[in-house]
Amino acid sequence: MADMQGMMSPPQRPRPRLLERTSDELDDKKYRQQLKKAHPQKPELAEDHGAKRQRCQPAMDPETQHFLKCMEQHEVPPGRRERLLPLMHRWGPARVTQVMGLWSLLGDGPGGETTTSLHRRCATSLHVWGPTGEGKTEVVSGFLEELGIRHIWLNCFCISSQGELHSRLAKLLTKAGESAQPSVGSSSPAAGSAGVAAPSTKNLRPIDRLQAALRGPLDTLDRMGCDKVVVVLDHIEELSRRLGASALELLLSLPENLHRGEMLSILTIGRVPMSSIGLLDGRETVEVPFWPYSDSEAEALLLRLLPQRPRLAHVDRATLQLVVSSGLLKFATPFIGRNLHSLLEVGQDVLLQLGAEAESGVLSSAKLHKLVTEASRRRTGFCHPCSALDSSQEVEGQTPQAVASATVKRMTKAEMRLVLAAYLGSRIDKQDDRQLFCPEGQRRRRRGSVITRHKKDDAPPQVRAPRPIPLPRLLAIYHRL
Repeated sequence: MADMQGMMSPPQRPRPRLLERTSDELDDKKYRQQLKKAHPQKPELAEDHGAKRQRCQPAMDPETQHFLKCMEQHEVPPGRRERLLPLMHRWGPARVTQVMGLWSLLGDGPGGETTTSLHRRCATSLHVWGPTGEGKTEVVSGFLEELGIRHIWLNCFCISSQGELHSRLAKLLTKAGESAQPSVGSSSPAAGSAGVAAPSTKNLRPIDRLQAALRGPLDTLDRMGCDKVVVVLDHIEELSRRLGASALELLLSLPENLHRGEMLSILTIGRVPMSSIGLLDGRETVEVPFWPYSDSEAEALLLRLLPQRPRLAHVDRATLQLVVSSGLLKFATPFIGRNLHSLLEVGQDVLLQLGAEAESGVLSSAKLHKLVTEASRRRTGFCHPCSALDSSQEVEGQTPQAVASATVKRMTKAEMRLVLAAYLGSRIDKQDDRQLFCPEGQRRRRRGSVITRHKKDDAPPQVRAPRPIPLPRLLAIYHRL
């Protein structure tokens, strides 16, 4: 019976040989040679394809080649290189290192090719620091905008209390979640039905209430497919001075406390390193320093950015070179410094005042010196050395102490008293005015007075900024002096 079943069953066909090859075999030279022999290609067609490929690729200048080489070394995917090129072309080679530092620490935002950047580590806290006018804020904002990384911005100059800081942070994150809904809600029905529960922004000073208010917007952004959210804190020294280092440490530890270290990042911008602000030594914050521009870098950036200012696109290259090299860097830099924002403002004023003289090509050195001096005086708001010294004295041979002494000699007693009142009022607490300026009233109220202890200011003197003073208080201190 078994023999008959074997005879009645259909004959089995031989299985075809599986042509599977491992990665080692694919990389083998012998296998590549076998493929070339099996599928030969005509040499004429190969040459035509190579020539066509060379004709299609546009010729790149050396600066672009340098940018692409730097991005290739940092493993930037090809899709992100095209987005970062305009930012690098705007700031030139002087800020390539800083842009690549932001890339290696913040990642490539949503939709990035994560498989090509395995060696890049994402930081939960990043500190960008450098002197004023070095392009920190514009480079960071341009980087986040070009890569499409969702972010919120907080200016610490506008924050006066810890409750206000927590309330603004919760409001901005809620708005970010609401703005992410229309763009992604149409493609995902589950995301469209999910709404952003508006958290209560009242009395968020305790840390537990702040964390509860932030979890809702972060969960909504996560459902919408947002891979990265960056909280930018500008002028971080002011926050540390007003609220203390403990408030700053609380903000830097938010990603770990919320268990959102892979999604939430805190980026701080300041003038000094994080170690000078007063944080504990146990916290390691990654830093990206913005070093001051050299003379050649400042000149190249001014020549690059001045034509992009309003009503300056028609200025020819020769006039621009003359104003930058012989005017701004020679007469404005000794008094303004290499603050790029101030130099751009002074250069724009000078080029707009030149007008017909610049177009005719007749521009004397004395005229350029006068225009730069007047523009610098209007920009700084202080007395310029040329107007402080006498006509018989030379400006170049005078020290800053001599210029200050000449300025004080020309001031009246009322002007000196007003300057002193502004200085004292901006650096003395309001609670100490009665003790310092009204000693007779302090004696009468000594029994009923309450001793108030002020918080110790741990910030170094170079970081402390003068506080705004109301006009009635300024006039009261002036009359008491």
